[in-house]
Amino acid sequence: MNCLLQEDANTQFFHQFANGRRRKNFITFLETDQGVISSQEAILEHATSFYKSLFGSSLTSSMHLSPCFWQGRGSLTEEDKTDLIKPFSEEEIKAAIFEMKSASAPGPNGFGVQFFKQFWALIKDDYVSMFKDLFLGQLDLQRLNYGVITLVPKI
Repeated sequence: MNCLLQEDANTQFFHQFANGRRRKNFITFLETDQGVISSQEAILEHATSFYKSLFGSSLTSSMHLSPCFWQGRGSLTEEDKTDLIKPFSEEEIKAAIFEMKSASAPGPNGFGVQFFKQFWALIKDDYVSMFKDLFLGQLDLQRLNYGVITLVPKI
């Protein structure tokens, strides 16, 4: 109770409390495969590179199909091939959005599927334009594939 009453004021108690939390949560060193890291810049760089490599993308792939993999297997008809390379239609995009569960969790923009269904008439032109850019190879996919990682301390 004392903490709640005095914490908001700019008092000595508040500064001691804040500094105590800072000291408790401060990382003084990290043990890595290369040894102990103690400078704050090196700790920050190590943590950043670790999570970039953990969640980042890899440019090379070690998975390959053998050249004779598709021999003796069914192949696509010419009509199927044409359907696969045609631009997205507004109806296809709308059907994909409206088939999603409405009560699913919001995306990174904070909007859930119900928002997109409810306001489809207002946002459809932007989404059709985005898929057109995707089809033409003009969409910056790096911006869509961006995430923010937050480390939450466990007590």
